[in-house]
Amino acid sequence: MEVSPDVVTYNTLLKGLCKSKTLDRAMELLERQLESGCRPDVFTYTILLEAVCEESGVGKAAEFLDEVTRRGCPLDVVICNTLINWICKEGKFDDVIKFMKEMPSTFGCQPNMITYRTIIQSLCSTGRWMDAEKLLEDMITKGCSPNVAFFNILINSLCKKEMLEQATVVLDKMASYGCKPDVISYSTLIGTLCKQKKMDEALEYLDKMVSQGCLPNIVT
Repeated sequence: MEVSPDVVTYNTLLKGLCKSKTLDRAMELLERQLESGCRPDVFTYTILLEAVCEESGVGKAAEFLDEVTRRGCPLDVVICNTLINWICKEGKFDDVIKFMKEMPSTFGCQPNMITYRTIIQSLCSTGRWMDAEKLLEDMITKGCSPNVAFFNILINSLCKKEMLEQATVVLDKMASYGCKPDVISYSTLIGTLCKQKKMDEALEYLDKMVSQGCLPNIVT
């Protein structure tokens, strides 16, 4: 009895072809998959999109997504976030904001926490805190509530750039966004303050941490 390959089989083969830098063969395999009637899934297009971005950049990747939508294949936020990550890597922040705003009308999906986190973290890593703060406010206005992990990543990014003033603002505002700083939030900031020899501020945040019922750990 003949057994036809399913989407998992195709995805495995596509991933192998993309890893071996044979994107042309991967695209040929996609065509065979479509001709066979086996519908690609989100993992299929994510695998190919990553490969296109790596080989040819986000311009070609956007063309690839346009072709996918013309074929009537629905895209979701996971695929959009993949492209957003690569646009951020290329430092095209005006383009990424434009793409994010067009997601609902063009692709029928809303930006999620990962969408915002990727862009905000990239803005912070390049020192564009004002833009990052504006996008954070927009995120909350749109009803996409950040969690503690989101803020911890943001604080870590700011600390790595030695943007301590902004990092302290984020930590101090967490409660107003419905999030309580945890041991990671405090330890990241305190550790960076210590590295910068700002011991008085470090001790101040240690006292604040304990007063909030958050016990220090060995990292703190």
